Amino acid sequence: MKVIETDGIVLKTMDFKENDSILTFPTPEAGKIAGVLHGEKVPAQEILQKQNCL
Repeated sequence: MKVIETDGIVLKTMDFKENDSILTFPTPEAGKIAGVLHGEKVPAQEILQKQNCL
């Protein structure tokens, strides 16, 4: 998986699977790109509970 760090403004979001979203945004360097935001819909409390199990 390629990681790109850039500035951009989100134009569109789409639900993807249960807890993920696909974001579409323009960037100065790469033009219009889309990316997946994993775990976007998971409540913070659920994430903290999973970390306490370790």
